[in-house]
Amino acid sequence: MKTMSARLAATLTLLFAAGALGQGLKTPPPLRAKADSAALALGDNEFAFDLYARLAAGKNKNVVFSPYSISSAMAMAYAGARGQTARQMAGTLRFGLPPGELPKAFFVMNRALGGRRGKARLIVANALWGQKGLPFLRGFLELMRRYYGAGLRELDFRADAEKARSAINAWVKKETSGKITNLIPVGAVDKSTRLVITDAVYFKASWTSPFEKSRTTLAPFYAATGAPVRAPFMTQTGQFAYAESHVLQIIKFPYAGGLSMVVILPRAPDSLAAMEKNLTAENVLGLIGILTRRRVEVFLPKFRTSSAFGLAPILSSMGMPEAFAPPARDGTGADFSGMDGQRDLWISSVAHKAFIAVDERGTEAAAATAVTMRATAVFSPGPPAVFRADRPFVFLIQDDASGAVLFLGKITNPEL
Repeated sequence: MKTMSARLAATLTLLFAAGALGQGLKTPPPLRAKADSAALALGDNEFAFDLYARLAAGKNKNVVFSPYSISSAMAMAYAGARGQTARQMAGTLRFGLPPGELPKAFFVMNRALGGRRGKARLIVANALWGQKGLPFLRGFLELMRRYYGAGLRELDFRADAEKARSAINAWVKKETSGKITNLIPVGAVDKSTRLVITDAVYFKASWTSPFEKSRTTLAPFYAATGAPVRAPFMTQTGQFAYAESHVLQIIKFPYAGGLSMVVILPRAPDSLAAMEKNLTAENVLGLIGILTRRRVEVFLPKFRTSSAFGLAPILSSMGMPEAFAPPARDGTGADFSGMDGQRDLWISSVAHKAFIAVDERGTEAAAATAVTMRATAVFSPGPPAVFRADRPFVFLIQDDASGAVLFLGKITNPEL
């Protein structure tokens, strides 16, 4: 990891100089994947921050999304892609593993993520919704069932697309404990729809160090634009993984069950946009790797927010346009022949919704993605640091074991 030069400091780079963080901190060597699941997490995190730059950076609004849900749903579509379509998808989605190994890595990751007990709950569910009577290839269906837990559920889009849409949305609502509703909007499926691939993620966990409700008080939150808003701030003083420089602060709040929320807070209310220019997986995960335990007085606003995105044009612009191009007679356009043996399928839409709520007890978050396819530590001495998140900040929820970023977003106004 590089040290932070004066020029980079002026543009709020996320790379810290070791001396700015206190004595005894050393930058760890780059993380080297020792297993396919680790390589999968690294690629997914790179994709996460690439996508953040397009969904959230520079926008003065609250944003939340699940890069893992999007990656998982697109990986299922990728399993049926061939040729240039597959190569573009692998590059955009940062799938560095061979096509034959990627499903196995997702299987291992999903099994590890779902193994939560006690005060933590994390569910990842997948499903295929295919046109009744359409002969999908047996090998594709077996791969979906075996590695993604995505059995084929037949629907009749040709006869009643609205009934099919309602069935898929009901499944998503159930798998996300009612937090994600109407994922697929009216008109997103029709009689030409042949397959819908869905992924749902639900997370609920308690802080290992809860906030006392009696200490929550109203205080100003200084948004980047406009007058300050009054927001309920939770507070406590304790030992946290923490680091700071003259441009930002970063802190890690652990949950029961081996996950954590990381909050990255710029020093100035109007400097989030400048910080976002340097928000990459390498920078952020490098920072997390050098956090050190310190006594911190925390002021964190309670917040609840949700987002919805149509991702097809964004993913296309990121480097995989062929997946969204109807196949043509000259051989151009999407090639998903690994699904049904024919070169007739293409992705018409990618819908994504996410929700998060943070309070004194912990966090509840959910997300879902639908891909629609059509035919045609050492303690620091001294007084506690003060972490007062009273201005726009970035947050992420991370699996501590793999480092995978499950949810990512920012809060510009906790009262919106």
